[in-house]
Amino acid sequence: MLFISAGHSNLPTKDQGAIYKPFIEGNEAALFCQTLKNNLDNLLVPNYLDPFENVLKDTLNAYKNLVKKTDFAIDFHFNANENTTISGTEILVNTTNKTTKLIATKLLQVIGSILNTKSRGLKGETDSQHSRLGFLHLPCESMIVEICFLSNKKDMDSFKKNEKELALKIAFLFAEYNL
Repeated sequence: MLFISAGHSNLPTKDQGAIYKPFIEGNEAALFCQTLKNNLDNLLVPNYLDPFENVLKDTLNAYKNLVKKTDFAIDFHFNANENTTISGTEILVNTTNKTTKLIATKLLQVIGSILNTKSRGLKGETDSQHSRLGFLHLPCESMIVEICFLSNKKDMDSFKKNEKELALKIAFLFAEYNL
């Protein structure tokens, strides 16, 4: 089964992630994940979407009890930086699993081709600004996708214009791998 998370809460009283007006990371990720889930449902891909009001701690606790070793979990985020010219897509993985790395590589290509963002590559936990990424330590294969930079106008213009197509193409990719 595919487990999907929007990374941050979409509730104003909880961790909403980065905010670069008019965009709020938690809101953008939640909308995208709902569209992705709808596409996965249409393709009959078994999936579970974490409630959007959950913060990371809640999601991790729930997923630790729900996922099995054969499941796959993906957490969607948007990068942000004070330097608003920084752009691109990256995926964080913590695995030597060749299939996970192949899916992540194809996912980078899909996102880059639809959004016209450059690939910032596959990265490991140590390449992150955090000392530990709990999502990468679930008892199943997992990855964190930084779709694009919330702080980059060109990235977000492209994302908003193409998000439905992006969600559909990603759903097809997951269907291809029977996730």
